[in-house]
Amino acid sequence: MSSLLVRASSAAIVLCMMSQAPALAQDQSAASDHVVLDEDIIVTATRRAESLQKVPIAITAFSNEAVQNNRIINFQDVSAVVPGTTFVSTKGSSTATIQIRGQYFTNDSPSFGQPIAIFVDDVYYGSQAAFDADFFDVEQIAILRGPQGTTFGRNVVGGALQVTSKRAVLGEQSGQVNLTVNSRPGVEANGFFNVPMGEKAAARLAFSVHNTDGYLDNQVTGTKLNDRRSWALRGNLRFQPTDDLDVQLLAQYNRQDQHGAGHRLIGEGTQAAAQASSSFWDVFDDDDGVTKRRIFAGQFRVDYEQDFGTITSLTSYRSLDSIYREDGDGGPLSQSHDNYNNQDEWQFSQEVRLTSASGGSFEYVAGAYYSKEKLYKLITLRLDGTVGGNAYFLGNQTGNSTASQDASQDARIETFAPFVEGTIHLTDSLAVRLGGRYTWERKHGYTRHVGTSPFYGAAYDVDFRKSWKAFTPRAILEYQANSDTLLYASISRGFKGGGWSIASSTATAAAIPLNPEHSTSYELGLKSRFLDGAGMLNIAAYYAKTTDLQVRTLLGGALTDANAGYLDARGVEVEASIRPVAGALLGVNYAYNGAKYGSFKGCTATGVDCTGNRPPYTPRHDATIHGSYAFSTGDGALITLRGDTKFASSYEITALNNQNFTRPYTDVKGLTNVSLTYEPSHGNWRLQGWARNILNTKSVGAAPNYFFYHLLKTEYTAGMREVARVTPLPSRVFGLTFTANLWGN
Repeated sequence: MSSLLVRASSAAIVLCMMSQAPALAQDQSAASDHVVLDEDIIVTATRRAESLQKVPIAITAFSNEAVQNNRIINFQDVSAVVPGTTFVSTKGSSTATIQIRGQYFTNDSPSFGQPIAIFVDDVYYGSQAAFDADFFDVEQIAILRGPQGTTFGRNVVGGALQVTSKRAVLGEQSGQVNLTVNSRPGVEANGFFNVPMGEKAAARLAFSVHNTDGYLDNQVTGTKLNDRRSWALRGNLRFQPTDDLDVQLLAQYNRQDQHGAGHRLIGEGTQAAAQASSSFWDVFDDDDGVTKRRIFAGQFRVDYEQDFGTITSLTSYRSLDSIYREDGDGGPLSQSHDNYNNQDEWQFSQEVRLTSASGGSFEYVAGAYYSKEKLYKLITLRLDGTVGGNAYFLGNQTGNSTASQDASQDARIETFAPFVEGTIHLTDSLAVRLGGRYTWERKHGYTRHVGTSPFYGAAYDVDFRKSWKAFTPRAILEYQANSDTLLYASISRGFKGGGWSIASSTATAAAIPLNPEHSTSYELGLKSRFLDGAGMLNIAAYYAKTTDLQVRTLLGGALTDANAGYLDARGVEVEASIRPVAGALLGVNYAYNGAKYGSFKGCTATGVDCTGNRPPYTPRHDATIHGSYAFSTGDGALITLRGDTKFASSYEITALNNQNFTRPYTDVKGLTNVSLTYEPSHGNWRLQGWARNILNTKSVGAAPNYFFYHLLKTEYTAGMREVARVTPLPSRVFGLTFTANLWGN
């Protein structure tokens, strides 16, 4: 408690200093002549460009400037600033997902979809191994909360993330280079070059490079783990032969080659106790691990604008080649080593839609989406024998501590979905949005186990095939009380297809698919501006019921995948900000989530009843306080001070809600970031000094219970039951970013 108070006080002091900055600088010329918030961000959450404050959906969006100022470079950074979301990584970048409104999924079987869909330039990223992307030269990042079952290319039950890249600009020669050095140490660089190609065409090339050491010190090998070694290129060609025709070709390639994630032990027993006295960011892996990924995405886009609306065609392709090797047990002994997760994927999709012109009494968007995917995953497990004898519990339980097993799954997925949504403006202030999507999805493939193990069970080779259909409507009633206040009420349905578990322990179980998920969500919302534009308040209250929720549990080393009866999720999300004086901004984001399993009687293979338990990775309370102050110096330069601090309550780690020792490590106690930016009057460059987690707040993400590796038989007999393998979240880091705008832009 005292530690929490110290951190909370420190964070409050930082923000207090920022809020008092206007009073301390009354004689400085203001950075803005008007005490108003920035102009609304334009989003395409309904496949139509609309002001964020006019869209009746719970959305958080970041412009390119906000992404740079807050150093949002991957999905983990997004979840740190969006109310109620968490980023979950159970096997480094091989198995990562995002939780929104109690919806998450850590099953790494290729035949399963994700409850939170990722769309990068309208390309669907459904693989858990593709989540840790690199954000550079982005136009906007938008996070949509709740089911999005009408206008998006793939149905989702929990939410969607849209990442939109900057596109080539006709008639403009411009560029930017950002160079960062930090205390890890390391160097990062990104930027873009925009070049006109006559009057009707332009090209844009964007790049990103990361070469930084990790923040975890491996005390066994001396290596820095969780490093970042990657580079990415994105090219965009744009051609406008006529005023009404826009043709674009986009291609992006990401390459990553670095060490693994790194783990330490928290819990009971001698092995966990041996690590307890070390630094929180010391890890003890006998294998440093490897992370290698190659991601390619391409798109051919055509927009044809007519008086009645715009016809859009999106032809997309994505591929992934990934190798992730980890120290399977997460300890200093080579009990489980050379554990691999190999993934090979490709995806083709085609979408055609018609978006009516804006401003009429009836607006609509209609279209159809088709996709075809081939997803393959191989999990290689090796136990080398040191776990056996009288030393550790697993060897005594199974009598087979030299197990060798390959578990693989190959899934072919085909999806077709027509959709339509229309808005009827009944009066100038009252409108109704009605829409729906009909989804047909077919999956076939095989699951194959070679060898046996206590984790994945018997050897078998099983083929599977099944198709599902679903209709997901949405209805929204919106009332524009005045130019600054929007009230809305919505009902929406979401759908996520069924699938087969790669971890099934028998051929019989492997042949039976989990049922698809169906979600119904009710939402009431307010979006408002007040104090003549100086303040903003957005509130969303929701209740969602998801039937046949697909859940993975780990009990005694055995993985179980099952359908919960249903999940009850209810909560409130608040985003508020205000400019007390010119140049100053204060804000808070808060989310309350009361999600629980309304019915879940078959939680494990042994029939444990998890009814009433909270879903994993879902903090009940999540709050971020942020502030900034910008002022001009005597020579016209602009100085901006920014800061934010995050508090989140602890969350459960499994559906069993049984890791009492580890749970307190998941809370966030004042995770504080600060920055100071200097921009000279001519504006061709800027310098930003920044610090992330300046208070060195300690927290962990995923924390599976690996007691079967790390408890002595005598310790287990004495009643000890918990040793979690955790990856600590990043420690404090300082950095300096220099930005140069080229060609005077």
